[in-house]
Amino acid sequence: MNENFATRLRKAMELRQMKAVDLANKTGIDRGSISHYMNGSYKPSGNNTDKLAEALGVDTAWLMGYDVPMTRSNPEQPVSDDVLKFALFGGEQEITDAQLEEVKRFAKFVKERDKKDD
Repeated sequence: MNENFATRLRKAMELRQMKAVDLANKTGIDRGSISHYMNGSYKPSGNNTDKLAEALGVDTAWLMGYDVPMTRSNPEQPVSDDVLKFALFGGEQEITDAQLEEVKRFAKFVKERDKKDD
């Protein structure tokens, strides 16, 4: 990861010609929090990261600083293990391969269960 979250957030906002107030209105995240995200003093939760990425039309992993295309990816496209680990544990906690596989199995189970409910 060569750029941090704050840098990518500001870059995406500039490209979309959005101010913090615009992003706050579009995401429901308060302006103060967005300001903290922009200056790098706080990182958003996974849910808020998703809201910001969607509002800005960028890929969530790109916004988090990963070396992926800026544009939103296909939702059916598999997520890399590194992105999944970061989303689950914020990159601050090591998880074992066995734990990661268990998370993947559970996610697959939930996806299949929800298909049956439709």
